[in-house]
Amino acid sequence: MSFVVAGGTGTVGSKITRELLGQGHQVRVLTRDAERAAERLGHQDGLEFFQIDLTDPGRLVGGFGKGDRVFVGLGGSPTQVQDENALIDAAASAEVEYLVKLSCEGVDTGTENLILDVHRAVEGHLADSGIPSTLVRPSTFIDTIVSIASQFIPQDAWGGNSADGVCTFVDTRDVAEVFASLLRQGPEAHAGRAYTLTGPDAVSMSQVAELISTAVSREVRHHERAESENESFLTGLGLPPLQVAVLLGLDQFTREGIMSQVHGDTHVLLGKPARPAAAFINETVAELLSAS
Repeated sequence: MSFVVAGGTGTVGSKITRELLGQGHQVRVLTRDAERAAERLGHQDGLEFFQIDLTDPGRLVGGFGKGDRVFVGLGGSPTQVQDENALIDAAASAEVEYLVKLSCEGVDTGTENLILDVHRAVEGHLADSGIPSTLVRPSTFIDTIVSIASQFIPQDAWGGNSADGVCTFVDTRDVAEVFASLLRQGPEAHAGRAYTLTGPDAVSMSQVAELISTAVSREVRHHERAESENESFLTGLGLPPLQVAVLLGLDQFTREGIMSQVHGDTHVLLGKPARPAAAFINETVAELLSAS
């Protein structure tokens, strides 16, 4: 069975690739930089790197084969909609068997948010493509929150505008395991479905700070800022406008409770409980903070 991963060097895609390889499958990673991808993933039996140009439809089609099962999940960029749609078009032209798309919880709500708008556009394009497909809509990754926190905690500058909201932060290891399972089981089991992946409990940012404090044995604070104050703070750091908008969007998810409900899909699809936020924090945060 042949699997194709578009986004194989990303937080989720790299884990999916390793998961499938570890199970003895063949994986082709579509990448704009094969050398960088090899540095990230290493050279392994069963792993192929196929260099693509997202503006070259002919080259893109060559990355897929008839009957392939495909993961699409690119990182955020100004051209994410255009790039993912191009991959979907190429996959359709190549007559792939099945495609699973990394989306985001909240897409099916009326909430206005840059992150959700991107995924809504791609989901719509995928629906029109005719490819048997499955949508996976995870809540905010606890990995992302800890990574952001580790950059600011040493200066006691970690904060945002999450108010007293809560989020069912999900571990990307669980997300990757779900994707690997969907790809293996295929369209007969999952085509036409949309799954919402969450952690097992809803926690606030102040509770995340408490969990980090316990893990590193010192007080860590998450400072509450007004949205305008937080936007000015992030912009003042010299961050690109897109990154600022994404960070503000993550706060919105928590503040407005968009991802506050625990869903059972993660448990059902994995056949085991989802990992709690505390597990990831306890395993990783001390190392992250020591490196920051």
